[in-house]
Amino acid sequence: MTTTSDKPVLFSCSGCSNVAQAANSVAVSLNLEGKVEMSCTAGLAVGVKAHVRKATSGRPVIAVDGCEIACVRASLDKLSVSPHAHVVATDLGIRKRTGELCPDEDIRTLRDDVEKVLPG
Repeated sequence: MTTTSDKPVLFSCSGCSNVAQAANSVAVSLNLEGKVEMSCTAGLAVGVKAHVRKATSGRPVIAVDGCEIACVRASLDKLSVSPHAHVVATDLGIRKRTGELCPDEDIRTLRDDVEKVLPG
C-alpha cells in the first residue's frame, strides 16, 4: 500500500488561462486517484510551512506549469528545490488562451505527459 509520504508531491499552476486550468485539472485527478499528493503552489510561494515542508521533504517533486512563465518552477527555485520533473503545457503544443476552457484532448495530452514522468 502506498502511503501519502511515499507519493510524489505535485505542485501545479492554477492561474486564469486555459493551460493553467488544465494543469490544475490534471493535478486534481492524479491526486484523487492516489498517484500523487497534490500541494498548493500559492501556499508554497508565500512560504506556508506545510507546503514548504512537502517541497523540501526529499520526496520526488513534480512541477506542472501551464506556460513558459513557469510560476511553479519559480516558486520551487526560491527554495532551491529541483523538481524530479517539470512539465509545461505550452511546450506540448497546447496554445495558451484566456477566457476559454481547455479542450479535453489537450488535458489528456498534458496528463499523458505528466504520467510519463511519475516515478515508479
